[in-house]
Amino acid sequence: MVRYIFQRLIVFIPVLWVIATITFFMVRMAPGDPFSDEKEMPEEVRDRIKAYYGLDLPLRQQYLIYLGVKSKEADKHRVKLGADENAREYRHEDANVSLRVTSNGGSIAVAKLKGQGVWYGRLVEHNATTAIREVDVYRRGERSGLLQGHLGPSFKHKGKNVNDIIREAFPKSLELGLYAMAIALLLGIAAGSIAALKQNSILDYAPMSLAMMGICLPTFVMGPLLVLVFGLWLEWFPVAGWSAWGGAGLFPEGWPNDRVLPACTLGFFYAAMVARLTRGGMLETLNQDFIKTARAKGLSETRVVVKHALRGGILPTVSFLGPAFAGIISGSFVIETIFNIPGLGRHFIEAATNRDYTLVLGTVLFYAT
Repeated sequence: MVRYIFQRLIVFIPVLWVIATITFFMVRMAPGDPFSDEKEMPEEVRDRIKAYYGLDLPLRQQYLIYLGVKSKEADKHRVKLGADENAREYRHEDANVSLRVTSNGGSIAVAKLKGQGVWYGRLVEHNATTAIREVDVYRRGERSGLLQGHLGPSFKHKGKNVNDIIREAFPKSLELGLYAMAIALLLGIAAGSIAALKQNSILDYAPMSLAMMGICLPTFVMGPLLVLVFGLWLEWFPVAGWSAWGGAGLFPEGWPNDRVLPACTLGFFYAAMVARLTRGGMLETLNQDFIKTARAKGLSETRVVVKHALRGGILPTVSFLGPAFAGIISGSFVIETIFNIPGLGRHFIEAATNRDYTLVLGTVLFYAT
């Protein structure tokens, strides 16, 4: 067992690295950047923000910093040297240090006059016409990347890093997934069992027709339909939102009224799959010799079905639970967007739309694990 786990970990680490690498470069191949849509932001402010997040660095350097192989530049400040200046002294207010920046051709030297830390300089731009040089002065911070367990700061959620966002959002997605799974199992096993016991009758055709519709109907169609009927027409449940526990609706205050519609929307497809699997398993089990023996011994039909037939009939469903639960947890992107649920799926959609690189990477890696 230990050897098997060790072998899986050996395979898992390079796979995760490949996923991180492909996702990192794919999101940066998209046109624009996280701040290109900020039309009212002055260009100088945008450049300073990009420099703060390290988006002005070469792509290879950004990649190494994200992995945690290379340390990130900290307390970075841009210094301009005039045409006749080879050196300039200035006080770095953020770090409370005084530095002397010297330029000798393309070589930059930074001498510390006061304060703490080791400082470096890099020539950013050299205007050949005016001979003005722009130099970035910085110190090397601590390594903070994937190897250290940090997914980076979010570009759109001010003051939050991706680790915090995932920690806050995933429990909501998990809760929604558990509700959907419960609905899928209850409806699916009940419908499949009844259809198998009443084969070739209306109680067989009706549930299987609904199951086929549930498989074919996408969630982005099912969701608005449930909202229209049960949210707007009947006003039984809230149409959107995710309160602490409740919301006005069909059930008394304090019951999860606002969970019903999204859970049903997400769980209906899997309920249809469970119903078909249960029906097939039950029909196969009911034709087995041990079922005939149980009936020949005089056992009641209820005991034969519940104790013997159902136990064997749900075996295909049990094997389906693993991938089904994974699909429910990772497939709630559309549901969370439709019902305005602040879960991980909605954060992923918003991050992809807003080019929040680190949040996209963080959610992809989280689901990949």
